[in-house]
Amino acid sequence: MRKNLYCIFILFIIVASQADTLRVMHYNLMQYTTASDGCTSNLFQKDSCLRVIVDYANPDIITVNEVGKDIQSVKRILNNCLNVNGITKWANGTLTSSSGGSMNLFSNMIYYDREKLSMHSSYYIPNAVRDINVYRLYSNHTNLKAGDTTFFVVIVAHLKAGESDAGARYEQAKALMSKLNQIGQADNYILCGDLNLYSASEKAYQTLVNSGNSSVRFFDPIDKVGYWHDNAKYAAIHTQSTHKYQGNCFSMGGLDDRFDFILVSESVLRASQNVRALPETYKVIGQDGKRLNTSLLDNNNSVPANVLSALFNMSDHLPIMMDFEVRGTMLVRHAVSAIETMSLKVNNPIENQIVFNISDRQKNTYKVEVLSIFGQVVYSTSVQTFAGDNNYEIDVPKLSAGIYCLRLSCDGVQTVRKIVKK
Repeated sequence: MRKNLYCIFILFIIVASQADTLRVMHYNLMQYTTASDGCTSNLFQKDSCLRVIVDYANPDIITVNEVGKDIQSVKRILNNCLNVNGITKWANGTLTSSSGGSMNLFSNMIYYDREKLSMHSSYYIPNAVRDINVYRLYSNHTNLKAGDTTFFVVIVAHLKAGESDAGARYEQAKALMSKLNQIGQADNYILCGDLNLYSASEKAYQTLVNSGNSSVRFFDPIDKVGYWHDNAKYAAIHTQSTHKYQGNCFSMGGLDDRFDFILVSESVLRASQNVRALPETYKVIGQDGKRLNTSLLDNNNSVPANVLSALFNMSDHLPIMMDFEVRGTMLVRHAVSAIETMSLKVNNPIENQIVFNISDRQKNTYKVEVLSIFGQVVYSTSVQTFAGDNNYEIDVPKLSAGIYCLRLSCDGVQTVRKIVKK
């Protein structure tokens, strides 16, 4: 049998990485800001309440609405509520506050466990109401040192409140889906937010779940689609309001709306790209399904008493959470594949050329690709190596400044390095 000179196959070894479980929690913090707006007169109490809730929920990613749009507010939560009592693992994402004019005092934010996750990049989608923030993260999995990881995209949105503002919510949803369609990349999308939706028939919701582009449409992982407002059928997933009577900026009326959501793309629902939603873990913290139009505190034994009190005093929303299974990329390796006989070094940062070195033990041919932060191939070529050191220069003057990946592959096995273009 003739040997393949480029990648010699001796035996197949399936490298199946163990799965990590990540818990995502979303929470509207109800005007958590340093502004003296009358709703946050006791920020120290809110700090204390949030510490109790986070300690109980034990999340790895926290997405929030209504944090103050100044970095001091973002850092207050980081330093007073998360990195406390010897904990130092939490980091925050990029803050934006370009939308909504002077009347919008609040922003979205993400906090993540940097021992388990790293931030790859972020951007935002401006609109007339408030920014929608998009964060691309990757798993610090055991395979990361081998150039192998799993990416996913967390989107944090806060749609316009009010029964009469369905049109504004629709415009925000359109802006998000327009951006995702423009990118055109099937990805592990997780959408978290206070969407202020009263029913699944709203145009905003339909825009999210019925996109003509199936690769970017969203799904409700718990499949609770219906008319949620004031409907006992959906009481177990109602998140607003924790108070029966209005006071100190808390909305009144009791729990009767499913305003807060975690939606996922098809790849997350079907686990086609190494991230899988676990719908059985979905939970509205503090909700027992027995309090339609009543206070959170009425005969509620769903959580410990200190957690219940913290939820009641923290916000007029309840936090929601769900677990996700995240795996490193499943690699089908060969005992003496090309990738295993070479080492790759890239000079960073770059300007108009990518300069890299391949040290190889044998003659091989590699496919070379440059990928954008969205996973799109923006440049492709092939190179041939010989035993020893091989130096290459690729001209990329048209690439915009930013972060890219250089991917080398041979017979389905690949290695990836980061590129930073000035």
